[in-house]
Amino acid sequence: MKLVMLATALLIQSSTPTLADPIYGLWKTNTENGEYAYIKIAPCGTSICGHINRTFSDQGEISSPLLGKKIVWGLKADQSGNYSGGKIWRRSNQKIYSLKMSLTKHTLKIKGCFLGICQNGGFWTRVE
Repeated sequence: MKLVMLATALLIQSSTPTLADPIYGLWKTNTENGEYAYIKIAPCGTSICGHINRTFSDQGEISSPLLGKKIVWGLKADQSGNYSGGKIWRRSNQKIYSLKMSLTKHTLKIKGCFLGICQNGGFWTRVE
């Protein structure tokens, strides 16, 4: 009987959803050449990914062939609000960089890295 109760407790515990990572949600990118996007950050297998959710110009929302494009993938969280191990695609030069992010309340600090040299990629702000 104790074995059945233990197995039931373990089954309930393993089926309980885990808390959402604080990075999950909708983020506004930097404005570049008068344009910006909303990126939806969500779980993607065992890592974190980001897809273009909406696009904007200085005139307002625009329809873009980039809608739905995955621009962040393979990102992993550590215990201190930092994220690394992923990749990010940069539209302006069509290049892919190693990615580091750090989360502070409603701001994501983006760093793109190439050959071990990281540069500030700006800040994304939380939309929702």
